[in-house]
Amino acid sequence: MHSSKLSIAAGVSLALRLATAVKPEVNVYFGQYGTDTLASYCDSGGFDSVTLAFLSASPEADPATNYPATDFGTHCGTGVYMINNTASRLLSGCTGLASDIQYCQRLGKKVLLSTGGVWSPDPARNYAVTTEANGEFFADFLWNAFGAYNASWAGPRPFDTSSGKHTVLDGFDFDIEVEVLAQKGYIAMLKRLRGLVDIYNSAVGFQKVLITGAPQCPLIDGWADMKEIISTTAFDRLWIQFYNNDICQAGTARFNYAEWEAFISDGASQNARLYVGLPASMDTVGYVSTEEANTLVDNLRNRSSFGGVMIWDASIAKGNALNGVPMYQAIRNHMDQVSATPSPSYTRSSTVLSAASSFATSFSGNVSHSSILSSGYVQPTSSVIITDTCTSRTHGSTSSSAPTTTASTTPVDNGAPTITHANPSHTFSPVASAQRAQAKSSLPFFTVVVAFFMTVYA
Repeated sequence: MHSSKLSIAAGVSLALRLATAVKPEVNVYFGQYGTDTLASYCDSGGFDSVTLAFLSASPEADPATNYPATDFGTHCGTGVYMINNTASRLLSGCTGLASDIQYCQRLGKKVLLSTGGVWSPDPARNYAVTTEANGEFFADFLWNAFGAYNASWAGPRPFDTSSGKHTVLDGFDFDIEVEVLAQKGYIAMLKRLRGLVDIYNSAVGFQKVLITGAPQCPLIDGWADMKEIISTTAFDRLWIQFYNNDICQAGTARFNYAEWEAFISDGASQNARLYVGLPASMDTVGYVSTEEANTLVDNLRNRSSFGGVMIWDASIAKGNALNGVPMYQAIRNHMDQVSATPSPSYTRSSTVLSAASSFATSFSGNVSHSSILSSGYVQPTSSVIITDTCTSRTHGSTSSSAPTTTASTTPVDNGAPTITHANPSHTFSPVASAQRAQAKSSLPFFTVVVAFFMTVYA
């Protein structure tokens, strides 16, 4: 159980985030439902980033090819990559989606790829990573296949366009929904991927690529599927699923955003921005209206930890539009009504933390003020202290009428077998009702300290 009594370092981190709010954003998920193209959603606007769902199985689930599985509903063709005449589950017919990704990026939208979703032992849905070596292999595969182009990589590049233009995705998302899987294998994977992403971001000079997570909102041991990897590996954004779990969902007295602030405050993801994840379907447990969602935004927008709102998913939101305006667009419009200070591209967060912590300690006569000047360069936004948004979702916990596709086997041009996977059902049972105490912390002293050093060292 995470203590509500924060350490000095954690207190300073939280005070920093409370001191400086950032402009909230909207992220939507796309891929599992509907037939409208990704480009059409980007043309309509109303969101800042879109996460493609899903990379649904890990390489080790298919030992014959060591390729992961992908499933983007009707948004890719049915072709798959072949290895030594053996069909993998990695879709190869995504040229239209690839072009749409690049189009959306030109419009300023970030496009990310999500690993996870509904888990099952089926090789098409089993994203278990059972060893550290397998985790590092998975990270290398993700980066080479969907990240920066590497001429020495002989493997697949599913989102490169037919014209040969290479696609670099803007982030990698993890929606791990089985607690037993979030152990050493995924921790090794995320640490490896973090290193690759940070090297690339340093080379391009800004935070091009993000690492994000979509944990469900419970923080109670036994229900917190991603708790360990979030506390031990660095995420940039967390779109928390505040629905399908009545012990913590949005729109109730049990909404545990403050607990998430406290939980990340002294771990590896202390700089992550928290997004409130909401479902677009009125049939989902934990659904809130657009008006209620806007009230949540108003209540959280001045917390620098708050990153914005995540919506599952774009197609469902479009089908549930009010007066022709999808839920995510209405929330985005509401956000734009109030301006906020944008987050910096770079920050010396470690310097400010060190300075504030040193000041707090030297106040008791234990540390000299010269220690305040020790500093180090911090990567772009991945290291920004100003982050704390909680978006939770239970991906795909939507109405039973949500469209699905069926599994089939169809030929490809070369006559080799191709596999089309059924969309995941994404249904979850709500957690039994219980109330967990909200972590409370009052940090006026640290806020003053941080404000002082931010002024002096700005």
